[in-house]
Amino acid sequence: MKKTIPFLLFAVLFFACHQSNKTSIVFLDEHVIQDSMQFKNSILGGFSGIDYANNSFYLVVDDAEKPRYVKANIVIQSDKIKNIKFKNVVFL
Repeated sequence: MKKTIPFLLFAVLFFACHQSNKTSIVFLDEHVIQDSMQFKNSILGGFSGIDYANNSFYLVVDDAEKPRYVKANIVIQSDKIKNIKFKNVVFL
């Protein structure tokens, strides 16, 4: 019984301090680029991830032989992708 009380007290305090931050994601648009598009001696396509930092988008190409990421500017207007301008390719 003495061991149960501290455990219950810990559980109550732990769950009482929990804050719920809800994150949501909304699908805006789809943008298809040209198949096998060449850019700076690299073929673009097969993007497996995207991230946003420092006012740029970073698109991941997880090619087994030449993994890389592509830095790009994506212009979004009225919840639609208006334009994608690729800026740089970095091989990993």
